[in-house]
Amino acid sequence: MMIKLLNFFLLSILLQPFQCFAQNQQFGIRAGVNASKIFITNLDSDIPSFKPLPAYHISGLVKTELNNKSGLQTELSYTVKGFAENNSIWFRKRFHYLTLPVLLNYKLSQNILVTAGLEPSYFLNYQQCIALVERRWDVCADSGFEFRLSSLFSLGLRYNHGLIPVNTIDSRDSQGQHLNTIRFSNRTLQVSLSYEIAKKN
Repeated sequence: MMIKLLNFFLLSILLQPFQCFAQNQQFGIRAGVNASKIFITNLDSDIPSFKPLPAYHISGLVKTELNNKSGLQTELSYTVKGFAENNSIWFRKRFHYLTLPVLLNYKLSQNILVTAGLEPSYFLNYQQCIALVERRWDVCADSGFEFRLSSLFSLGLRYNHGLIPVNTIDSRDSQGQHLNTIRFSNRTLQVSLSYEIAKKN
């Protein structure tokens, strides 16, 4: 299932440039800061809660206009996620991902855009974090806003919500009976500045 989903997004990205023959496009770069953490469900009291980790992201993007109100946006992005823990001393762990967001944009006004979509991610430093993260792949649901500052620059706010756990731990009692499964998932808030050049057809 994961491979089929990834193939769909890869196909969307590969085919999007060919749409420029019929539609307007914008090409650009996007970069900014992340506030990332690991969200834990079914939390056991023995496991410390994690705090947001400041990090960064940078990506190339292509926007294709579908009509006067909506459009498709694809990106190839390098982003750093992870968590911080304050347990007597500060401990930080950074996870490096290559991501492929595929987003649908909708114009609320001339200068305000809402965006939503899916973001499959590949874990680059998996071997160094194998004790903390058991999956090389992650899929996030993305949603956010974009504010047009000028014809070239935009300011964006985006939230990434991990849909699958990057790790799980089975909690058991003193007799070894299974109590619940603790799940760890990525959550990231991004603030970014985009520089875009339009191509008219």
